[in-house]
Amino acid sequence: MSDMPHAASGHAWRADIQGLRGIAVMAVIAHHAGLPVPGGFFGVDAFFVISGYVVAQMLLRERQATGRIAIGRFFWRRVLRLGPGLALMLCATLVASTMIMSPLGPQQQAAATARSAVLLHANHLLAHSSGGYFDPPAQLNPMLHTWSLSVEEQWYLIIPWLLALVWRFGRPRTAAALLAMLGAATLALVFIPVAESLDEAIRWLFQSYYSPLTRAWQVIAGMVLALWPWRQRPTALRATASGIVGAIIGMGAMLLGDEHTGLPGAWSVLPVIAALLLLHAGTNPDQPVARLLGRAPLVWLGDRSYALYLWHWPVIVLSSIALPELPGGPIIAALGAGVIAYAAERWVERPLRAARFANLASQIAVCLIVVGVPLGCTIAGEAIATQIWQPRVEALVADARKQTTITPVGYTLGCHFVGQGEPGICRWHIDAPGAPIYLLGDSNAAHYTSGLVGASATLNRPLVVSTGSGCPLLALTLVFDNDERISARCRHYVAATMAWIVQQPPGLVVLSMSDAYWLNDVIAVERDGILVRDPAARVALMRGALHETVETLQRAGHTVLLLQTLPHFVAPYRWDPARCALWDLLADGCARRLPVAWAHQRSAAVRAAVADVAAATGASLSDLVDDVCPGGVCINFSAGGVIYRDATHLSNRTSAGLRAALVREIGTATP
Repeated sequence: MSDMPHAASGHAWRADIQGLRGIAVMAVIAHHAGLPVPGGFFGVDAFFVISGYVVAQMLLRERQATGRIAIGRFFWRRVLRLGPGLALMLCATLVASTMIMSPLGPQQQAAATARSAVLLHANHLLAHSSGGYFDPPAQLNPMLHTWSLSVEEQWYLIIPWLLALVWRFGRPRTAAALLAMLGAATLALVFIPVAESLDEAIRWLFQSYYSPLTRAWQVIAGMVLALWPWRQRPTALRATASGIVGAIIGMGAMLLGDEHTGLPGAWSVLPVIAALLLLHAGTNPDQPVARLLGRAPLVWLGDRSYALYLWHWPVIVLSSIALPELPGGPIIAALGAGVIAYAAERWVERPLRAARFANLASQIAVCLIVVGVPLGCTIAGEAIATQIWQPRVEALVADARKQTTITPVGYTLGCHFVGQGEPGICRWHIDAPGAPIYLLGDSNAAHYTSGLVGASATLNRPLVVSTGSGCPLLALTLVFDNDERISARCRHYVAATMAWIVQQPPGLVVLSMSDAYWLNDVIAVERDGILVRDPAARVALMRGALHETVETLQRAGHTVLLLQTLPHFVAPYRWDPARCALWDLLADGCARRLPVAWAHQRSAAVRAAVADVAAATGASLSDLVDDVCPGGVCINFSAGGVIYRDATHLSNRTSAGLRAALVREIGTATP
């Protein structure tokens, strides 16, 4: 036993490790609170490395002292360290969720995730129910963060057996080398494509953000560092260099990474390397990085890192649902979570860790409590959501939900282009003697179809409609989150429609489009092979393309009427029963009231660009906002019916009600 590595036989507690834990948890919290730490979630990767390192050291010291590993005692310490805090957080969050969250799915999902967290497989449930870690459904789950606890606990079930196995080979260097090869193999899983034919139930293990296999190399990396037979402590110079490089790499990952680089892959190697360098540097405490990490404030945070991690996410999620318009809400919630975490650690976790449970009966009782109580809470939470709240809320939002499935008439008649083939054309009142009216553009043009059918009848003019989903009538290539299929479809719609419309009898062309293309972060404009994402640059490109479209139509003999985009119910005003607070759903179905002034301020640049094109080309410009949103407030639905069928489109009922307004606007646009 005397040839065990010096680094692994050091002190059981190191201030620099606690400080590193403190920085890692604060990075995660800062990211979730919306602070400018886009890669803060990489703090979880660092936690996996630290866990592997600390647990391997602890078991190695035990083997050095006793010649064996007391696996039963190891598991008991894990239960006492992790179980009470987790049980308290789960039950408290479930109680709060039944009073705050929507019972149309989110309450049930929270309860199911809590149950899975108790049974150590929350990561598996989330991978198959909430989509990706950064997807909107996952962001509504106050138990989302338990995925990492499940991964860690799954590895705690394996680590002592794994170490006992590799130690059978005797020499520490051999044991560490075997672990390193295993870690390299699991790291390779992150980069090797998975066969499409593989069963989905198994595939997630090899490519999911939540998978214990795609995280195994991070835990093993920490174990290898703890077990590798370093012959001597690094010099102060080497330790300082290691610490500085590790700090630079870690800060770079957290400040430069984001959700697009966050999936297990090349970027996730950076926080692991950073943690390894900092842990190795800390074996020589006589260097500045270790002394900095060992400062009292960071150590204080590190001592409470588990409690802070447990409580920050549910408090942020529940407060964002309860108070969606509170300025700085996530930051305030994170601070409040810190207070709760301190209380939980001070008066629950710490006393139980210090308590003496000397006999097996008392230990079994503790295990039954930390498992049974939260399981009981999940059963009660699901029952309250499903049996009490859900029937009441569904009755209130049933009509609104039904209306969201009713699409404009052109969709069912085939003149709204959504796929392959040629754009369709719908005609109404084809024998009317007046000049034709043409409605062209995207779905924000299509939602005027019912109103224009009525207006064309009043004016005794033919109506021709041909629209394309997500496709404004502009000679621009829009890239929807790098989906080339949508881009190609829209290019075809625009080219085919422009070639067709310039050959049609002169009439009035009504153009409208969503403003989301120029304001949404996931949409870019391709120009000369370069993706333009800057909003101001996109608006400028839109202005030029719209000017070109209008002039082309005018040269073909058409008159053009530009309709400004109506306000969209985007965050924080989006109507989504899953995102609504329970009391809002019970009060009025969670109807949203959107101030027109706020919507106009949000889209001011887009509105100004459209107005500039109208002024420069002589096209007519209309805004129906006062007809849809009287009094300066848009309401998505009320007792009188559904006004918006979703966040960005009018209902058929509202569209038909714009008949007189459209007659008025067409009258002013006709020469």
